[in-house]
Amino acid sequence: MVKDRRVDGMMYSVGAPWSAVLEIASAQKIKLLSMTPEEQKKVYAAYKYQVPDTLPAKTYSFQTEDILTTIIYQNINVRPGIPEDLVYRMVKAAWENWGDIVKASPAAKWVKPGDVVHAVAPIHPGAAKYYREIGVQIPDHLIWKKK
Repeated sequence: MVKDRRVDGMMYSVGAPWSAVLEIASAQKIKLLSMTPEEQKKVYAAYKYQVPDTLPAKTYSFQTEDILTTIIYQNINVRPGIPEDLVYRMVKAAWENWGDIVKASPAAKWVKPGDVVHAVAPIHPGAAKYYREIGVQIPDHLIWKKK
C-alpha cells in the first residue's frame, strides 16, 4: 500500500534490511523516522522486550542518518518439557555456527548472546546453562522453573 501510495506510512518489526522496504524504496522515495530518546525509554518502560537501539546509517541505501528505534530480538521458543541437555546442545550448536545463520537470515547479524536477557518468554534452563558458560549474566528470575 505504501508502494502504490494508498498509505503514507507504516511501521514494522522485522530484521533489517527488510526486503519489503527495499522494494518500496525502489518505487517510491521513502524516509525512516527516528524516535527521540524519550520515546525509546517510554516504549521500553511499557514493553521490556522492546529494547532501545539504533539502526545504523546506510542500513538502507537511502538512509543517511542513524535511526533511533526499539527492537525485539530474534529468539527460539521451545516447550518447557524438552530435556535440558538437548536445549543446551541446540543453543550451543546455533552459536557455534552463527555465521551460517547470518548467511541464511542477514538480520541475525545484529543478535548477540547477551541479548537473551531481553527475551519475551522465560529462558529454558538448558539455554541458561550455555549462556552462563560463555559469561552471560542471567538473573535466576528469568529462567523457567517447573511449578
